[in-house]
Amino acid sequence: PETEIIANLLRVNSLLTMFFYPYFKKHDLSEPQFYALMAIFNNKEHQISMTDLSKRLLVSKANVSGIILRLEKKNFIVRE
Repeated sequence: PETEIIANLLRVNSLLTMFFYPYFKKHDLSEPQFYALMAIFNNKEHQISMTDLSKRLLVSKANVSGIILRLEKKNFIVRE
């Protein structure tokens, strides 16, 4: 049962990625950048530490730094 649940979650993730891909492309966003924006937006006062963001996205702080840098260059966010 657990492997079936995981397989179904992976299928849903794949379908959602295919659905949202045109929107990502239209706004020049990668999937991780989109997830970072959503994590920032959904956090209190639209602020989040790099450590908390890395935990939320399940990636290293180094990866988060790169994602945030690219979002800054595209003027999606401003670091304070």
